[in-house]
Amino acid sequence: MALLWSLLSFCGTDFSLPSERVRVTVVVILASNEGKRIDPKLQQIATEVQKKHPELTNFRIEKTMARSIPIGDQSVFPLVEKAELLVVVEAAVSEDRRVNLSITPPQMKAITYTCRCGKFFPILTRHQTESGERLIIGIMGEPCLKGQKPTP
Repeated sequence: MALLWSLLSFCGTDFSLPSERVRVTVVVILASNEGKRIDPKLQQIATEVQKKHPELTNFRIEKTMARSIPIGDQSVFPLVEKAELLVVVEAAVSEDRRVNLSITPPQMKAITYTCRCGKFFPILTRHQTESGERLIIGIMGEPCLKGQKPTP
């Protein structure tokens, strides 16, 4: 395979091999009914969440984390207090830049889904912090393709 790859590279043929790693970004969002401040970056998520939970009027970003995870591997992201998110990278497809992830948010069963690169998948969890804030997680996966920079 290495010899074939060398020959194709030498001939100037541009063949992209599927990514071997996926960059997973997790945004920890906390929502509450205390105050009416919504981080401008969260306006769209807040609007959607408030359709079912109008009592949530305050939305803020607690933290953002990113890791490069090999396909078939898993990683645990610390969220708030002792809550954690388990992320398993099932597959990365380079042609349509979609990623298959399996995630286990706190107090929920595993969810397996395919996401578009550069798009966050938001999840309103059942977890509440000691101060009563509701945990929302935004997850994005991007294939780490050789020579391409991940979406900022």
